[in-house]
Amino acid sequence: MAAVTAAWAAANAGTEVVYVSDVAPPGKWSTQVTWDGTPRHAQIERVRVGSHTEADAFLLIASREESITLTRQYADSMRGKPVVLAPGGFAIVEAIDKILNTGTSAPSPLGQLPGFPVTGDIELDNVRIRSVKQNFPLGQLGTEDSSALVATFRPWIPDVVRSTLTETALSSTNNLIHPPVLLANAARTEAGEEYLFYREGLSAGAARMICGVDDERLEILRALNQEAVPLTGWFRRYYGAQGLVGETVQEMLVNRPSLADSRGPKTLKHRYVSEDVVYGLAPMEELARRLNVATPFLSALITALSTVCESDLRAAAPRLVDESTILPMSRFAVAGQHQTPPHS
Repeated sequence: MAAVTAAWAAANAGTEVVYVSDVAPPGKWSTQVTWDGTPRHAQIERVRVGSHTEADAFLLIASREESITLTRQYADSMRGKPVVLAPGGFAIVEAIDKILNTGTSAPSPLGQLPGFPVTGDIELDNVRIRSVKQNFPLGQLGTEDSSALVATFRPWIPDVVRSTLTETALSSTNNLIHPPVLLANAARTEAGEEYLFYREGLSAGAARMICGVDDERLEILRALNQEAVPLTGWFRRYYGAQGLVGETVQEMLVNRPSLADSRGPKTLKHRYVSEDVVYGLAPMEELARRLNVATPFLSALITALSTVCESDLRAAAPRLVDESTILPMSRFAVAGQHQTPPHS
């Protein structure tokens, strides 16, 4: 998705985008980007990780650990420049802040999105965009008004809108969807079977697990005085103008054309566990515990996956919650800021 997003950003802004990767060969990449039947030109400069590069702003699309490693490698180029992570999560922006902004008089504005801005496929000399998240929330570290960061990134990612770090950390749809479906298909995955993750793997039972976890996430958001948007609400917000079909989570996911060919992993040692549980669901459970929010569905899911994967998936959670600014910022918001009451 990093290469697809780079092409999308270049096509939107009409300027060259630098794509730092060890996956694609270095050099100029001139391509067509097609979305909604309209082709546009994109110019990308591909460089190897570690090669020097300069830019006006940075978008990190990588795992948590890779994002931290890349920030250390490119700290000199990134300092003082706006940086956004896609996706972000618990305490990742804070970790980037320590690397870039410690002891500097001109700190980098830092923010995060709750997922990939777009999905698509690279087809020879054409990048076909399959879906675009519209009204996509961007939260910023240290402030509940991310308007300036939104304005900075809109030339490249036009659909970003103002949000909070709390909302974006707790609204990753991947964290809510991938682990329950993976657990429901653990036998298939362990056997290395081929299966379509959503079209074949998303059973009614898996959908009930997703909804159970989502209901508990909404209670956490209410406890933090944040707007409680359910998973189906995010789908309608992102894809309502793109032919979204269905009323339930299962109907929406199974009928999404952009998800039709998504294949299930062939191992449980996958980012659906190492990222979505360790850095998503486990910190969410710890945060809920501190807020006295009951999480029977969430806790059962983490315990079951920990058993199946033979790993303590909760190990990182307290550290991440302790390092996150979500809890103190939200308590400050309750005490001293005018807030819209949470939706029920």
